[in-house]
Amino acid sequence: RALQTVRGYFLPDPDTPNRLTVWFTGGQLSPVPPPEDENGVPDASYGGLEEWIALFGAEHKKTWGETLSNLGAQLLLGAELPAGMEADGSMAYTLHRPFGGHGKGYVDVLYVDDELFITKGNSNTVHVMTTQKRPNLE
Repeated sequence: RALQTVRGYFLPDPDTPNRLTVWFTGGQLSPVPPPEDENGVPDASYGGLEEWIALFGAEHKKTWGETLSNLGAQLLLGAELPAGMEADGSMAYTLHRPFGGHGKGYVDVLYVDDELFITKGNSNTVHVMTTQKRPNLE
């Protein structure tokens, strides 16, 4: 089980109302800690960090296709790819030349209020986002 985080930013589309143009700037893949029961005991069937590392952390020889794909991402997108896995099992990448833009990546805003934001993307994916209460830092 994993958490995939995609980083980017939105700008209003200049030609289409209720459309936001998306630029992608990076992302991360991380293991999700197992849920705990009412006594605070982790669910043993969920898998742990050791299983994650065995699955995603093993060294493997890259194919020519993987090598060329990585090189293309580095040259065209300014991709900074992970050299390996962090101690917590996460692997992150950064795109120094964001991917997307007008006509390439967008979401149409279907609904928005103070707590809910629903969009439909250019590949027909529907995303439902809720606001998260932040702790008062003052």
